Amino acid sequence: MLAVGVAIIDKTPKENLHNLLEIFQKFLNEVDNSKETDKVRASVVVLTGSLAGKLDKNDPQVKPIIIKLIETLSTPSQMVQESVAFCLPALVPSIKDEIPTLIENLFKLLLDSDNYGEKKGAAYGIAAVQKAANDALKQIGYVIGNPEIQEIVPILLSALDDPANKTQKCLETMLNTKFVHFIDAPSLALIMPVIERAFQARSTKTRKMAAQIIGNMYSLTDQKDLAPYLPAIIPGIKQSLLDPVPDVRAATSRALGAMAKGIGDNIIDDVLPWLMKTLVSDTNSVDRSGAAQGLSEVIGGLGRAKLHKLMPDIIATTERNDIEPNVKDGYLMLYIYLPIVFPQDFSQYIGKIIHPILHALADENEFVRETAFKAGQRIVNLYASSAIQLLLPELEQGLFNENWRIRYSSVQLLGDLLYKISGVSGKMTTETASEDDNFGTEKSFKAILSALGEERRNRVLSGLYIGRLDVSLSVRQASLHVWKIIVSNTPRTLKEIMPTLFTLILSLLASKSYDQQQVAARTLGDLVKKLGQRILPQIIPILEKGLDSEEADQRQGVCIGLSEIMASTSKEMVEAFVESLVPTIKKALYDQLSIVRQAAAKTFDSLHSAVEPGPRESLEACLTKSLRRVASNPEPKDNENFDETLVI
Repeated sequence: MLAVGVAIIDKTPKENLHNLLEIFQKFLNEVDNSKETDKVRASVVVLTGSLAGKLDKNDPQVKPIIIKLIETLSTPSQMVQESVAFCLPALVPSIKDEIPTLIENLFKLLLDSDNYGEKKGAAYGIAAVQKAANDALKQIGYVIGNPEIQEIVPILLSALDDPANKTQKCLETMLNTKFVHFIDAPSLALIMPVIERAFQARSTKTRKMAAQIIGNMYSLTDQKDLAPYLPAIIPGIKQSLLDPVPDVRAATSRALGAMAKGIGDNIIDDVLPWLMKTLVSDTNSVDRSGAAQGLSEVIGGLGRAKLHKLMPDIIATTERNDIEPNVKDGYLMLYIYLPIVFPQDFSQYIGKIIHPILHALADENEFVRETAFKAGQRIVNLYASSAIQLLLPELEQGLFNENWRIRYSSVQLLGDLLYKISGVSGKMTTETASEDDNFGTEKSFKAILSALGEERRNRVLSGLYIGRLDVSLSVRQASLHVWKIIVSNTPRTLKEIMPTLFTLILSLLASKSYDQQQVAARTLGDLVKKLGQRILPQIIPILEKGLDSEEADQRQGVCIGLSEIMASTSKEMVEAFVESLVPTIKKALYDQLSIVRQAAAKTFDSLHSAVEPGPRESLEACLTKSLRRVASNPEPKDNENFDETLVI
């Protein structure tokens, strides 16, 4: 009978539909809720829905019908509720503006109502609205003009119908699809809701794929068609840009860059202020990194003119010392990502950003130091030839900086540069029993010589060798690691760089820094251990000449170096040179400055302990003779000099 009623309504002229509608509404208003009337009431609901479906969507009677049907959902009868759910999908388009409120009310009933019938009816209503949405989406699928999208419409619809389980497969399908034709507006109506949902997913892979698709979309569709979806997409993009996973941040940043290129300055009002604020946030370095990466890609999308406009302010900010560490950290991060976006245009700024980077390597905040180091690595890896001219001189100075953190970072960056030049990897392990084991090759060593030239290569290798004896363990380990990877033969290399190395040692021995004097002395002792008799004849005359210097620090450094030689040399070798050493030390014992005399006294003590009884007696006799001469000298100044320094 119900089928007959539906058939009659289908055949009824539109002008008579209102008469039937009054009959149906009167019945639904007056009928009781007994179980006996459920079947009739359910049939009338179906007939009412069928009748409303034949009316014009703008007919004022349609909305009251839908409201009445929704109220009927509360009837505690599954038969009636199923009938309402069957009718609603066709009527939902007539109240599209009220759908959000309707869904909200139905969910409120579903979650908060104490009446089981109301809960169940609300569930049927939500399902009906969902079915209406699916039917509408299917209708969209029929008018899609893009053949590639047309083939995957069922997959898109399944993702919209079951986003929790089908979204990832849908995204994979879209990424694997080769688009030849332009993506039209109906296609976007199916694609963009899937993307919006994907940005909220927990899966890292899903969020990354969503960002990749958005990035590709701006080259495949009209920007005007995409514009209506931006307000819904931007929150997900912002969230993914701050994702803990670097790959997600990178993919999202590229998507932002594509958006900036597509819609131009319009993105500034929506995204750029948020990026600038997040860039200097004090939350965590991940957020700042994501903002820096996103901002770099946005600048890339806006063009090189935008880069040249912003760089002076960026450089000025990183040079300041009166800003919060999180602000400096955020701006330094731009030096990590901008070179990737502008590999050619950024090269002109290398000379200007080196000093802020090196200065930040000594910052008291570890996260600032780490960012500065990564920025330095980026310059080395992308601009090796420019780095040789601009960065290498600064790194050479950094090897001898009084701040151990700068020395440590300079060694690491220098190593990266040498690895880049020589074509070797610095990631291999160099932990061996002997510190003189080498892993370098002749080919890589020649590549360094060709790139740096002999003079600069000798300075660099000399600095690394001195770093092996640094007072800081971190610097020693880093220097030894780089040396082992780069150098193919330590003894031969030392022979080649000896003049330069010895010049550096002497300059450090003359330093006003006690640590630098100690490092130079250790290096000197290490050379004596390795080269022994071959090097002592060269060293002693140079040290003797150093005692004639007018600089007290250099005279003190000579004494420290001599002490280290005594400690590093066998007794036989010391005795072989004792005759030339005694006059040198004796000269230092008579120095006018107490710091030099004290250092000379320690040197004399080392020499006295190193020699055998025979030479020792000669040494003591020489000293006694000097004591007698001093005792007979009427000048109290010389007595004071000698008495202060006599240590045996």
